[in-house]
Order: sequence, then C-alpha cells, then structure tokens
Amino acid sequence: MTSLLAALTVKVSAILFLTLAGARCLRARSASARHWVLAVGVLSACAAPALHVLPMPPAVRVAPVELLAWSGGPLFEALPLRPLVPFAGPAGPGSPGAARGSEPGGFRPGRPRPAVARTAFAAGVGRWAVAIWLVGAVGSTMVLLVGLARLRWLRAASCRVTDGPWHRLCGNLARSCEVRRGVDLLLGPRPGMAATWGWRRPAVMLPAGAFEWSPERMRVVLLHELAHARRGDWLLQMAAEALRCVWWFNPLAWLVRARLRRESEQAADDMVLAQGVPATTCATQLVELAKEVRKHRRTWLPAPAMARPSHLERRLSAMLNSHTNRRPLTRFARFSSLGSIVLASVLVAGLQVAAQTARISGAVIDQAGHVVQNPALSLTNRATAEQLRVTGDDAGRFEFTDLEPSEYSLVVTKPGFERLFRRFSPEAGQQIEEELVLRLGSVEETITVTDTGESPTAARTISEATRARYLEHRNQGGTIAPPIKIRDLAPVYPASVRGSGFEGKVVLEAQIKTDGTVEVLQILAPVDPATMTTVYPDLARSAVEAVGGWRYEPTLLHGVPVETRMTINVTFRP
Repeated sequence: MTSLLAALTVKVSAILFLTLAGARCLRARSASARHWVLAVGVLSACAAPALHVLPMPPAVRVAPVELLAWSGGPLFEALPLRPLVPFAGPAGPGSPGAARGSEPGGFRPGRPRPAVARTAFAAGVGRWAVAIWLVGAVGSTMVLLVGLARLRWLRAASCRVTDGPWHRLCGNLARSCEVRRGVDLLLGPRPGMAATWGWRRPAVMLPAGAFEWSPERMRVVLLHELAHARRGDWLLQMAAEALRCVWWFNPLAWLVRARLRRESEQAADDMVLAQGVPATTCATQLVELAKEVRKHRRTWLPAPAMARPSHLERRLSAMLNSHTNRRPLTRFARFSSLGSIVLASVLVAGLQVAAQTARISGAVIDQAGHVVQNPALSLTNRATAEQLRVTGDDAGRFEFTDLEPSEYSLVVTKPGFERLFRRFSPEAGQQIEEELVLRLGSVEETITVTDTGESPTAARTISEATRARYLEHRNQGGTIAPPIKIRDLAPVYPASVRGSGFEGKVVLEAQIKTDGTVEVLQILAPVDPATMTTVYPDLARSAVEAVGGWRYEPTLLHGVPVETRMTINVTFRP
C-alpha cells in the first residue's frame, strides 16, 4: 500500500505540474483557455490511479531499463522513473536482478540482503504514513460532504422563483447565453453571496433581498451565474475538490484547485462583458456585491460564487484592462490541447517508479525438468508477517508484484513432492526471475517387531495377478506413480536380547533404486554422538538385513523410473 501511494503521488504530481506549467504558458491567452487546460489536467490526474492499476496483457512484461537499447535522456536520469515498455517474455538469466542457483532448485542472491530490523522500521513508517494519509483523506472528504449537504439544504430551504420579471429576465438571459439545460432560480434564506451549482438542472441562488436590486445589478449577476452553468464549472470544481481530498498533503492539488476556481470566475466575467455589459458597470456591481458579502458571516460552499473577496483585485484589473484577451477557445484549439494533455498524462501514468517495488516471478518444475502444473506458493514478509498466496498456472508460472524491499520466505507445495523453501531479499526496483525445482516426496514405513520366540519368517512376494492389478491402478494416477512393494521381509527380534525384555527403536534412511532394490544409506537413530555409531547394533543389524531384502516397483515420474528416498521406523518390543 505504501509503495502504491508513493507511486501514484509521483504520477499525480507530475500531471499537476505539467498542468500548471501549461496554464502558465497561456498567461497571454484568455481565462477560458487557461481554465480548459486546468480542467483537462484535473480530470487526467483523477484518472491516473485507474491507469496505474490497469491490467497489462499476459504476454507483456516490464523489462529492466538496463536491457533496453534506449536512453531516457537527462530527465529520466535525474528522476527515479522508468518507462513502461512492452517486453515479451520474462527477463533472461543474465538480466540485472535475476537470480538463479548453481544447482537445481538452489538460490544465490545477486545482492546483499538488507537487515530485518531496517526493513521492519521501514515497514512501520510506511504503515504510519498510510494511516495518516487515510485520516486526512477521510477528514477532507467529510468536509466536502458537509458542504454538499449544505447545498442540498439551501436548495430545499430556498424559495423557487417561477414567475415575475426576474424569472422572465433569467429565461431570456439563459437563451442569450445558450444555456441548454433548465435553470432553477432560487431566492436564498440568508443574505450573502450568490452561487450556482448542479449539473443536470443547475440552480442559481440569489441572496435574500435580491429582489430589491436594480435591474442593472440583477442582469450582471444573472449573466455571471448563467455563465458558470453554461460552462459546467461546478462539476469541474467538484473534480478538483475530490482530487484535493485524496491528495490533501500535496500542495500542487491545492494550487490547481485554487487556480481553477480563479480562472472560472474570470472566464465568467469575460462572458458577461461579451454580452455587451460595460466593463465599468460590471466592476462597480462586483465591488458593491463584495461589500455586502463582507457585512455578513461567510459560509464555505462547494459552488462557484460571483463576489468572493479573494482575488477581487486581480479580477477587477483584468475586467477594466481593454487589452485583456477574452476570446474563447476554438474547437480546434480545444481538441488539440485535450489531445496533448491526455497524451502527456498517459505517458506519465505509464511511468514506473523504479525505487519503489520489486517483483519475484518464475516457473516451478520437477527434478526431471517437466512443468509442475498449478503449484501452490506462499510468500511471507519476514519483517511484517504479511502473507501473499498465489497458484501457478498450467505452465507452472507464478508472479508476485508490488513487493516492498524486505526479506521474504517462499514456500512451494504440490501433492507428491517435497515442500520447497526459499528466501529472497529483493531490493527496490529489482526483478527476480527464479526457476524452482521440486523433488519427489519421500516414503515412510513403520514396523513393530515383537519377541515371540519364533523362527524368522521367509520373505513374502505378491502374486503376478495382484501385481498387475496394482500396476494398472497406479498408472492411472497422473504424472507421479508411487512405488509398490512386491517383496517383503520382516525384521526379527535379535537372539542376543531375546527373553531379556529389551525394547528399542531404530530409524533408517534408505533409497528405492530405479531397479526396485532398496539401499540403506544410514542409520538415523539412535546414534551415539561421540562415536557416531548406533546404540543398538544388534537391533540395527536386524533392521538393515530385513530392509535390504525388500523389492519394489519403482516410482515413475512421467513414466520414467526414478529413485525415491525412504524412512523406515522399526520398533523392537519384548
């Protein structure tokens, strides 16, 4: 979560920075041109998280920059960014960050492992950072929701104007401004500023006592508010507010929000002047309205308002300056700027933060080199105890992405095979490609020998019919065919201790060979640590002689006989 938040912060900041730079470059153009650029930038920044988590096609991989014959130039060298480049197939054995063992199934890390204490501290800091961000985002969202609830209350508490001269004036001005949606004219319950909000059917709220205004002031105010309704400024401002709620800690989000509001007010002023209202008249009414607003307690509303005291001097200067560019953007300019900003945003969203996350991927095979289908893998962060589980595909491929630099333990399981354990210590931006080899599981047999005083029994061999039936049933089991004992020889209670009531246990490690014979490799227990010899030599000799007489149909892996390890527990009882 920490790495995702950091990566999105970098991308959103880059988009907002480009947006502010673009608006700065258009300072000689009209306010509507700058507002358009800011609006497209805000929407692109809102879409950046969706572009970040958009799944890539299965055949596309992220290639390390070191493998590409491409240079990102000074910008990519100065910033910790990497381009997202389509690269078919996994990284090769010689790629940076790839690690392969010198023996089958082995692992040899390519770089030194970080200390667990350091990774634990980093993980703790990351969790605190995410918690602080979440608290701020929830708090900012709650403030915005309270503002929206206040707008809803104002709409319900206001008196809707449905007839009279001001209603007719509003309808005429709406047609002259080409406002295609219906507009509700409201008389607010409190004195103060006028405001406009809503999308499908915008509401223009006038302060209490507005009906006492002169026709000149009413015309200026209605033209200004209808300009906001025509341009859809409220919806764009809500997008900027939502962006600010999520990235409340980012000063660029606050700057873009304030700049978007300022440019929307100035663009609405330009539309009022375009309707033939003299600049001096518009400026006079704006100043008078600002004076009335200062007399009353101001309440924050998430809606454009004409007479906000902030930036009043700048608006008056632009309004009275006859050389100010007030020409709206042409359709060609709109689509050109839209394409440029969206293209830049997509490129920024496609950048991968190299210093954030790592990836561990690879394939699981058996000791014969064949693919192990659908293995179960579990990756545990040793610093945080966070566990990730995946199931490999039919080709044995697996992938763990968005991993924070830390020390990890990997466990691979598959019925019929031994459990495989590996440790990885990926560094920031490292991509580890590993081929994991599963060994066949071992066989265990437990035997109890009692002192009956009888003579040793002869070896027993199963009949050919029984053997054929077992083999037919075994060969239907899949890629692994377990061994079948076809000749058995029971250990005997040693004559040297017979009748003494002696009891002991012997544990042997053996191997079933490919020809079906059994070879005893070593005596595991009990062993004298001083001499490394068995404590019960007579018991061990009896067990070894019996096991050496066993015969098996060997284990088959993909139809080929393979050797199988075996553990035999022999308990001697009086």
